[in-house]
Amino acid sequence: MIDAKTASADLTGGFEYFITRPGLRLQAPQIAVGTLTLRPAEQAPVALPEGQVLNVIGAVGTVGKVNRMDPSGGSTVLQSWVVGYGALAAIGPFVGQQLFQVTCSAGSITASTQAAALNSVRQATDVGGFNGARGPLQVGEVKLLPSGQPTGILRSLKNAGRMVAGFGAGMWMVAGGTPPLTQGYTGYDAAGNITGVTSRTGQAEMLQWTPTVATTHEIKLTTFATGARVKDLKGRIGLWVYVDNLPGYEPGGTPTGSIGMTLTTDAGAANTNALTVGFNSNQVREGWNFLKFVQRDPTAYVTGSGVTEYHPFGVLAGAYGTGAAANIRDAAITGMKIDLSGMAGANIYFDSIWTDFDSQAQIVLGTDSVGADMPTYYLPIFDAYNWKGYVAVPKRIWVSGDKVVSDWTGVNPWLKLAYDAGWECINHSTNHLGGADATGTITSPSAIAYEVVPVAALYLNSGMTRGLEFYASPQSSTSRLSEKVIKGTGIKMQRHARKINITVTPWGIDNPHHVGACDWGSATAGGISRIVGGVTGSVAGWQKASQIKRMADVIVAYGDTWFPFWHGVTGLGDTGSGEDLTGDNLLLTKSAFEKSCAYIRQLQLAGSLRFCDGFTGFYYGTGQ
Repeated sequence: MIDAKTASADLTGGFEYFITRPGLRLQAPQIAVGTLTLRPAEQAPVALPEGQVLNVIGAVGTVGKVNRMDPSGGSTVLQSWVVGYGALAAIGPFVGQQLFQVTCSAGSITASTQAAALNSVRQATDVGGFNGARGPLQVGEVKLLPSGQPTGILRSLKNAGRMVAGFGAGMWMVAGGTPPLTQGYTGYDAAGNITGVTSRTGQAEMLQWTPTVATTHEIKLTTFATGARVKDLKGRIGLWVYVDNLPGYEPGGTPTGSIGMTLTTDAGAANTNALTVGFNSNQVREGWNFLKFVQRDPTAYVTGSGVTEYHPFGVLAGAYGTGAAANIRDAAITGMKIDLSGMAGANIYFDSIWTDFDSQAQIVLGTDSVGADMPTYYLPIFDAYNWKGYVAVPKRIWVSGDKVVSDWTGVNPWLKLAYDAGWECINHSTNHLGGADATGTITSPSAIAYEVVPVAALYLNSGMTRGLEFYASPQSSTSRLSEKVIKGTGIKMQRHARKINITVTPWGIDNPHHVGACDWGSATAGGISRIVGGVTGSVAGWQKASQIKRMADVIVAYGDTWFPFWHGVTGLGDTGSGEDLTGDNLLLTKSAFEKSCAYIRQLQLAGSLRFCDGFTGFYYGTGQ
């Protein structure tokens, strides 16, 4: 009999457990298998089977304890471990099943059980902290970052970078508009309890910004000379910012709002000819964001130069006046402002600004549909290059009528062929809902869960286990509700549409439940941003090999990770140039596909880009 339980813990791995408050009696400890998260004043029993280890990690500001209890029962404590910030060494394995009690007094604690044999780590000879790319890690490695992401996700990280500026109390002031600012925000109360958003990079203070109207607001460093710790950016700048209650991210809504920066190199800190960088709603997502800009050719920002520079879609690079003070690659900045617009009602938390970061570019490549074109067109290419892709296939494509699926006995034979070739299968929903019925419009949490949970059971029953902790939203439709519900089913990373370039930082990726992607087959979808002689613009579509190659070059320049996918490959109307349009936004030609893959392979062999073996290879840092 359980006297009481709370419902505030995250259930992310198939647990059977009860979270209790101190003083509540728990007569029958439940067996925990998977991962659980405890928050302040919560505790839970964990039964550790023989041959497994218990992994425990505390977030920033955590105070807690792990007790190994007498397995025969009673309250005798055999061993204790204090939990603070970071990960404990793996506890175990032991002979016979052991019982533990995990208690969280402040912060948050994540605990997971795993087979001891999977807890080892293989390091390549080039491991050198943040100054050298990490070697391949095993999928079973359970060492976690404070964000809860596996350390293997840092494999591509080369340099952690330098902090340009923080957002401590008094460092920033209003420069335009009337933005309500909360200086010295921490996310903690005086007793150490987490009461809100805490710094992702461990800063002591952040700046909370809560705009009440949609007009443009600006802030600037109160004293630039001392507020900017690093002024020589060498063309790179990145902003850590958390966005809560993003306008338009409710079910059925359209996200709006943008965050921008103005940077100048003028001696008098004037912005007359300054660089402007905007991150629109194709870059800014609800939750954590690392908004990144990389300048390679400053002449592209000079009026009338005719020089072009490309950036990921949603990164709007420009310049005031002649752009003469926009060269942040070769000259030190003398002034900096941050602005936002269209975000009335949001809560925005500014963490820190960075430069000098570096990662190896990566690509995660797969398909959202499998058929007869798989063994004909793309499986031979992947086999020749020793690549492993991913397949995102729903149970069915719902058109009308009942959304409940009765027959779960069959599996797509083409999917099985890909899986047997070493590919992975990620969750792509039960019904592949679209239009007015799309996942992002659903207001019923249980209806959202139905689109995820049965599919996982189907694939597991069919012996296809690789990739099931990852999800790709049909038609990239999502909302804050669907992201939350899907995360609660145990999904570790979700692929949607926005923010096409994903950055690996020392703290992991910014937002694993909103990883952006693009469909190679679409000739009309948002493609790439550009600036030509100081004029901002963009180029739509993918479908041509030249467009795909161009984005691969941008990803290499940014050192980011790209998640492109395709639906179908065709030989019809293919002249062999790789530049033919198919007239169908779900198809690209055979030559476009072959030339794109060949170019990616060329970058891979040159060491400019890492090809990840599916979502698993990226998330855990495994494979080639």
